[in-house]
Amino acid sequence: MLMRWGLGWLRRRKSSTQTAEVLEAIDTLERGGGSPSVKAISAATGLGSDEVRRVLSEAADKGLVSVERGRLRLTDKGRASVLEHRTRYVHDLVLRPPPPLATLSRVWEREVSSWGDHLVRNHGIDQQVVQRLMEYRGRIEQVVPLTSLAEGERGEVVFVLGGRGAVRRLWDMGLTPGTEVILARRAPFMGPVEVLVRGTSLALGRGIASRVFVRVKR
Repeated sequence: MLMRWGLGWLRRRKSSTQTAEVLEAIDTLERGGGSPSVKAISAATGLGSDEVRRVLSEAADKGLVSVERGRLRLTDKGRASVLEHRTRYVHDLVLRPPPPLATLSRVWEREVSSWGDHLVRNHGIDQQVVQRLMEYRGRIEQVVPLTSLAEGERGEVVFVLGGRGAVRRLWDMGLTPGTEVILARRAPFMGPVEVLVRGTSLALGRGIASRVFVRVKR
């Protein structure tokens, strides 16, 4: 019985992940002016065409997608699902407390009805940052904290996770969306990191650097 439960949980988790990927692909294609066809979604996600059709069928049954005039679109519920996935991702990555408090936080978080509102009300995140999360084109898992970069690795700033004042201060330092940054050096024992921004060297504490989300540049 335990094995069946475990296999069922893995299947549900895989299905949930695939649904999130497909919905984000549709959103990205729509925002870019493209056509969210099965072929285009398959190319964006790496899922096979049959798998994409299965996910789309399940998403349609849940009211997440619809077909209007022969064109596949996200419903309002589908867009809300994309935002929930993205806000939950960034929350769990940098805002969830470390063990053992993380276990307790998961209990409290069962009552969270909107992760976007949770970020704003409980963590003081600027509402415009939440909006930028919704406007991002691509899979949110492509975006990581600046501190995740290896020394010498480059990233492009996507957004800064913080209140309006913190966001403005980092923007004034040159860490604006679209800017390339290089993690030059990290101090030992969770010390500050040195980053290069537009030819200028900046020293950032680990905490604030982890709030700068970047897309790794290969």
